[in-house]
Amino acid sequence: MKVLAAKDIFAEMEGYEFHYFDCWKEVLSKSQKWEVHLEVAKDEKKKKEAKSKEAEKRKASDDEDNDNESLSKRPMGVKKAKDEEACRRMLKEQREKDRKILENQIQLNRERFELMQRRDDREVLGKDLTGLDDDVREYYQFLREEILQRMREKKMSQASEANNE
Repeated sequence: MKVLAAKDIFAEMEGYEFHYFDCWKEVLSKSQKWEVHLEVAKDEKKKKEAKSKEAEKRKASDDEDNDNESLSKRPMGVKKAKDEEACRRMLKEQREKDRKILENQIQLNRERFELMQRRDDREVLGKDLTGLDDDVREYYQFLREEILQRMREKKMSQASEANNE
């Protein structure tokens, strides 16, 4: 009944009949977005039927919350879903780029450290100990032993890695 009355009102106001009634009846009236619209309309009708002004004032804040809740039940639109997916994809790509940059920086820092250590090791190993105090000479000899031990361990680990391959 209400639908027929709405069709008549539309025809009077616009001067022609509503051409998409079958579409509305078959598709739109059953869509979740339309159901949300109907729920909101029912809520508004309930507000108008309230008898006392005090009850209306109390319900106003509750109804606004209910309106927001019913709107939040509405499914996400296609455009918003695409935008969110594109945003997620961009964030994932950016994280991957950041991870690669960080890995490169770590590798460069390792190489830089190894170069500095080799330079320092060469300096210690090439130091002339003939004119030094006994304490200083002992210190440099201790450093030389550490350097040589580290070099032996590195050579052994490289040899074991080559055998494993």
